[in-house]
Amino acid sequence: ASETLGRPLEDNEIVHHVNGDPSDNRPENLEVMTQAEHARRHGEERRDPASGRYRKANASNIGN
Repeated sequence: ASETLGRPLEDNEIVHHVNGDPSDNRPENLEVMTQAEHARRHGEERRDPASGRYRKANASNIGN
């Protein structure tokens, strides 16, 4: 992500993997955001236990 940005990440920045796969480091799968934004993003998503990937939270998967 630093190479794509052309600068080091700030102390409060984190790299989010858009498709939920942390081994997929293609630039189009990386989104730099603050740690607070990342926490909010994952508050709206839930990890699928079968695939390990994130999916949007809804009434049927909250708490799963």
